[in-house]
Amino acid sequence: MATCHPLNKRAIITLSPGGSDAAEKREFDLETCKFIPVSEGGFYVPEAKSRFAWIDEDTAIIGTKLDRSVDDTATETNGLTKSGYPRVAKKWKRSVPFEEMLKDDSCNFFEGDVSDVAAGAYVAWWPTNDEATEGKTQTWIYKSKTFYTKDMFMYDAEKDKKIKVAMPDDVEVGSYYDFVTISLRKDFHGFKAGTDLIAYYDEVKAVSEACQDAGEPVMSKENAEKLFFPLFVPSDTTSLDGMTATKNYIILSILDNVRGKVEIWEKKKEAVAGSGVPISECFVKRAESTSSEIGTVSIGAVDTDRNDNLWITSQSFTKPSTKSFVDGSNPENLLKICTENNFGKPLQSLPAFFDT
Repeated sequence: MATCHPLNKRAIITLSPGGSDAAEKREFDLETCKFIPVSEGGFYVPEAKSRFAWIDEDTAIIGTKLDRSVDDTATETNGLTKSGYPRVAKKWKRSVPFEEMLKDDSCNFFEGDVSDVAAGAYVAWWPTNDEATEGKTQTWIYKSKTFYTKDMFMYDAEKDKKIKVAMPDDVEVGSYYDFVTISLRKDFHGFKAGTDLIAYYDEVKAVSEACQDAGEPVMSKENAEKLFFPLFVPSDTTSLDGMTATKNYIILSILDNVRGKVEIWEKKKEAVAGSGVPISECFVKRAESTSSEIGTVSIGAVDTDRNDNLWITSQSFTKPSTKSFVDGSNPENLLKICTENNFGKPLQSLPAFFDT
């Protein structure tokens, strides 16, 4: 389900017959709890392998099969890759009928290659006030060349320019407020493979634009050392199992000799674009747990934009998989995850098969 920020009154719900990749998408009113029919202006995408991202309440970016009269192998006309996934991202206004939008090339926002696995665009939104009623957006474009390599682009709306991120094509790129996160698969300019980096979005965009204009696909070591701060650096015994972002924290799930541990990093409120706060001082490590018994700890945010509440799934050889809730309104509850291995209020657990 994809909700429309900042009010979150509308959502796109994906309905997949039989669990297939091909699915239909319908707009849903979260206040009345009813689907919005096309006759009343609702967004609706017929069954296909599609991608949908909100720009605002009346505009979306969509990737789907363009010509429904041909099969999926007719990649030159149907807007799909040879893998059968969308390769054309189109801007879709609510007032424009679906079929008309598909045929209108002026709606095209980005187009990948037939040889790609997939291509498209999405919008990242984050709040600029405590109530999350106002916010900013970043528009990202992806061009997946294989399952493990892709080009990522930042879209500059003022210049109407697509700026390729000047990083190797095997990194994973994410966003969090005014920041960009980078997960390395291989060593890069002195940073070890498996490292998670963070940098200011605007600074990465400026360096990437300069590299693109100069015909340089990857930024220099000097620029990388200036831009990035390593939130996580692997050792001989540790690896990053997951990263979760909440309103005020980045929480790392780490495996240390197959034992789950957690690190909690707090974002400084004054750390925003243009603040002058060095990237190395934007986040402060508030807590780090010691390795518990052999097992895993998986963490997910309840609502990244509005609170610090968490879902936690923990399990080990002696404890069944347990789903818990952590009330993040009290920072002490978050710290207890590390200091006491206290994973909050258990909600549900798989049955135990033996006594421990």
